[in-house]
Amino acid sequence: MDSPSPPKAPDPVATANAQGQMNKETAIAQAQLNMVDQYGPYGSSVYTQIPGTGMAPVSIAPTGSLNPHSGYYTGPSANKYTTGGMPSNAYGAETAYTGVPRYAQTITLSPTQQALYDAQTGIQLDALNLGKGAVGAVQNAISKPFSLSGIPSQVYNVNGGNIIRSIGSTAPVQTTFGASGNIQTALPNADNYSADRQRVEDALYSRLNPQLEQDRSALETRLANQGITPGSRAYDNAMNLYGQQVNDARNQVVLAGGQEQSRLAGLDLAAGQFANSAQEQGYEQALGRGTFANNAAEQQLQDALARAGFSNAAQAQAFGQGVTNANLRNAGRDQAIQEAAYLRSQPINELAALMGFSPGVQVPQFQNSPQTAIAPPDYQGAVNTAYQGAMNNYNQQLASNNAMLGSIFGLGGTLGAAKLLSDRRTKTDIHPIGITDDGMTVYSFRYKSGGPTQIGFMADEVEKVKPWAVIDTPSGFKMVNYELAAA
Repeated sequence: MDSPSPPKAPDPVATANAQGQMNKETAIAQAQLNMVDQYGPYGSSVYTQIPGTGMAPVSIAPTGSLNPHSGYYTGPSANKYTTGGMPSNAYGAETAYTGVPRYAQTITLSPTQQALYDAQTGIQLDALNLGKGAVGAVQNAISKPFSLSGIPSQVYNVNGGNIIRSIGSTAPVQTTFGASGNIQTALPNADNYSADRQRVEDALYSRLNPQLEQDRSALETRLANQGITPGSRAYDNAMNLYGQQVNDARNQVVLAGGQEQSRLAGLDLAAGQFANSAQEQGYEQALGRGTFANNAAEQQLQDALARAGFSNAAQAQAFGQGVTNANLRNAGRDQAIQEAAYLRSQPINELAALMGFSPGVQVPQFQNSPQTAIAPPDYQGAVNTAYQGAMNNYNQQLASNNAMLGSIFGLGGTLGAAKLLSDRRTKTDIHPIGITDDGMTVYSFRYKSGGPTQIGFMADEVEKVKPWAVIDTPSGFKMVNYELAAA
């Protein structure tokens, strides 16, 4: 099967030259549309073409041979204005630009404004002539060095006296005072007067017990004399009454011992309280003496601080007055310098005023001309579009041929003498599916131009193993002779 021929690429130089010519013509037309003459009460603004620039009619009938794929005239006989090619539908035998026209803008004042301008020029000339006479005064002023003699000197520092930063020592603060005696925290009797109580009770029992024995013996005798025998109710009642009397007597003994114990404890407690009151009185007196001494020391400190504060306030006042005096002196010095500088620059300023004297002329104000934008034709884009269309047709024809021959791999590996487009750059969805006996990978793929899934080699891999089976095409893509590649 014969492979289709690729379209010839357009000449980039011819395309660029043609696009440049179109761009230049568009720019000239746009400039002419934007140059609008304007007229107003103060004058006018007019555009005129500069002689020797612009256009000239030249016949540029197309020459060369027409390429049916690109739509261009090409060949060695193409005319010089298209440099190798031009569109078949562009220009023809028409007018071409041989140069770029240039224009001059002329602004003309109205008669009234022209008269004002002439008067202003005359006034400026008179002022310049007057200024010539002031040049001598300026030279005399600048010939003398600027001097500060007779002007007060600058004050850089002020001394207001010494600042008191510390005060003399005062009486020490009393933080302790002498002992005022021990505080009694317990009564002197260690056993809580139990021994004294026991002695009282023992003394009372020594007198009570014999009496109780005598009373019992007398009771028993009396009961016997009355015929009341032990065990009888009368006997038991009498003995119970006696027992109660014994208990009452003994309770009186215990009560008397407790009273004695309380009396002794009360005496010692009173003595301890008296001692503690005396100790507290001594403590309060010592504390009072210490507080009085500390108050005196505090008063001495406050007096010293007041004297130091008064002295520092006086120092600050003296410093402030010194700063005020220094500022006043420095301000006077600055004023004197400014006056001297003014006297020195006065002749220069007068001359500058004469040089810049002007009553002013009303310059015509013109509105901005509306800007018209003309887009040049996209000639290069049209050429590239035509070429891409031709290339797409070519690729589709190649893909159609390859699709017809691609099925031979699916019929059991019987290969014909097909030459198929196998350049990797023309394929997509590439997946390896096997390897031949001589080590070449077989792929499934689709052509980027479209069509079903195909099976075959990649030209760059075949070229490494069997370069004689690879064919270079004019389009730059590689083809594979499957009869030689599969042999």
